[in-house]
Amino acid sequence: GVTKIYQMDGEDTLECICDICGGSSPPTSTKCSTSLYSELKYNITKSTVNKLSMIKLDGQELEAFSEDNNSYDITVETDVTKIKIEATKKDSKSTITGDIGEKQVSYGNNKFEINVTSEAGTKNIYVLNVNRIDERSNDNTLKTLTLSEGEIKYKPETLEYTINVENKVDKITITSTLSDSKAKYVTDFKNKTVDLVEGSNKIEIKVVSEKGEEKTYTLNINRALSDNSSLKTLTINDEKIKLLDNEFIYNITVENDVDEVIIKAETNDERATVKLNEKYPLEIGENEIKFKVIAASGGEASYIINVTRKKILSKDSLLSSLKIKNYTINFKQDQTVYDLKIKDEDNELEITTTTEDVNATVEIEGNKNLSNGSIIKINVKAEDGTYTRYFINIEKGSGGISPIIIILIILLLLLGGCIGLLIYRKKKQEKDEFDKLEIIDDEKEVDNTEEIPTQEYVGVHEEKNIDEKEKDV
Repeated sequence: GVTKIYQMDGEDTLECICDICGGSSPPTSTKCSTSLYSELKYNITKSTVNKLSMIKLDGQELEAFSEDNNSYDITVETDVTKIKIEATKKDSKSTITGDIGEKQVSYGNNKFEINVTSEAGTKNIYVLNVNRIDERSNDNTLKTLTLSEGEIKYKPETLEYTINVENKVDKITITSTLSDSKAKYVTDFKNKTVDLVEGSNKIEIKVVSEKGEEKTYTLNINRALSDNSSLKTLTINDEKIKLLDNEFIYNITVENDVDEVIIKAETNDERATVKLNEKYPLEIGENEIKFKVIAASGGEASYIINVTRKKILSKDSLLSSLKIKNYTINFKQDQTVYDLKIKDEDNELEITTTTEDVNATVEIEGNKNLSNGSIIKINVKAEDGTYTRYFINIEKGSGGISPIIIILIILLLLLGGCIGLLIYRKKKQEKDEFDKLEIIDDEKEVDNTEEIPTQEYVGVHEEKNIDEKEKDV
């Protein structure tokens, strides 16, 4: 820099300021003959020394130290956890920074740096590679590995496994043991019970050795997709159908005015799909509707719904013909009551009927053990349930009078007729004497009219035909 040197003791000049430099390169100067001082200008060169003269570890000098050797490999015992580093600089004007003082020593290599900076700013780095002997175990394997479900062939050197389980397995427990007691599991990657989703599940077990080395075992667990293709609900035109286990065919009947059905189905497994149309038109009679339920696994179940659409039922409950073997009956469709005289030996009639509507049905009552006064009922039922009844009133023999009595009655009638004829002729001859003589045979009127039971039914075409006969005895 610049230094001003002042005169002392009244001197007028500074004859030899060079003597105060002490160097070989005197600075420039100005004599101060007319002033009180001389001005001295000079440059001082800064030190570039950036060396160490000594390094100590835990108070002991490093034997192999050399100021020109910048790297040292040092080994310490396994139980050394800390080390104290000290360094002495060669030039007092230099500075030391870096890893000076007490330092933590980990297992294996530890790198420490001592930085020496000269007065001029140049840097030099000494490196200490301190190797702490590591006698810890590096065993991070599993001794055993088992699963609560599925098969696994464990080998310590095999790190990845694929396991298949059935769909019904929704949880799996992983159990393992460590080969080295000084090893440990990584948190959240140890023995545990895991919920399984359908499809792929990745589970990891991680082990850290005493030395700190980590190993990962990977379990790829494939839970089979559901083969559930069953239905939870089934509705047809908003009417709920009662579902049965393992039942795939259902039958329903709808009225004639229902010309289409809307089928909705919900599966027990939400991932199953139902193949259904929006609507199904109906023909009169039977209609077969098929649809499929596809399980998540791809399996299928086929359902069949037989829908019977009712036709318009006929109300026709009339006969088109009525025949009785060995007898003639004057059948009329709208006449429901008939009288028939049959032989004494006939206890049952062979009756043949034909309905006007082929869907009507016929039932005959009272055609057994026929006697005088029996009534045969022919019930004709229409398709819609309407009835028409035809009645056949049976007349048989003479009402139970023995043959001998019948013969005697006939003889008496003949005798009475003869006597009456004779009397009539005699009276005729006496016509002139008598204006009129009427010989009236005692007559008895026998009212053999029978009241025929009739019955009315809803929608039945029925007539009451009761013939009244008078018989002269």
